Amino acid sequence: MEQAVANRKLRVKSPAPDRDNFPRDDVPKDALLQDEALQHAGLISEVLGGGAAAYRVLYDLHMPRIYTFFYWNVKTAAKAEELTQDVFVRAWEKLGQFRFRSSFSTWLFRIAVNMLKSDYRSRGRDRTGSLAEEETGGGACESGGIPAAEVMDLRRAIGLLPEKAGMVLTLYEFENYSHQEIGEILHISAGTSKAHLHRAKKLLKKELES
Repeated sequence: MEQAVANRKLRVKSPAPDRDNFPRDDVPKDALLQDEALQHAGLISEVLGGGAAAYRVLYDLHMPRIYTFFYWNVKTAAKAEELTQDVFVRAWEKLGQFRFRSSFSTWLFRIAVNMLKSDYRSRGRDRTGSLAEEETGGGACESGGIPAAEVMDLRRAIGLLPEKAGMVLTLYEFENYSHQEIGEILHISAGTSKAHLHRAKKLLKKELES
């Protein structure tokens, strides 16, 4: 794991819901994003019109990534699940305020980041440093191929990172967001995101090697 961090091979594809022929290698990325935006616009319109089933579709599309984000940044899977549910409750309440100035995913992750910050404030610096033994399984990262023991070590180490550095690392390595996208989520520049990632990986490598 230490070598993986050093060589920037840590990136893990988070669990993703099944999506019919998406992404498709033969279609330009911009076209795929446009298709996705249109799909989300239709679903959001249905939800605002009283269609609860459409919100379930949005939940199924985005829940795995939101859960993965929390999984790497809080102490227990149960807490990650609780915060994930809270995000979607908050998104339901605020959906009428979504103005399509960003992607729905970016908007959703902004809610998740704010909830994580609130959780950090309520716990002070006690983030993921005392993980319970039952947390060694790591449902969200099983598809990443990381052994359970390394998952425990990695989560502890991420919990020791500065708050924003830990968020950037998680969004970049486990959610596969670009620095531009991370900047939109965290309201920072792409360059600042890169700086946070560099610092996070340096500190993470030092912690894992100690």
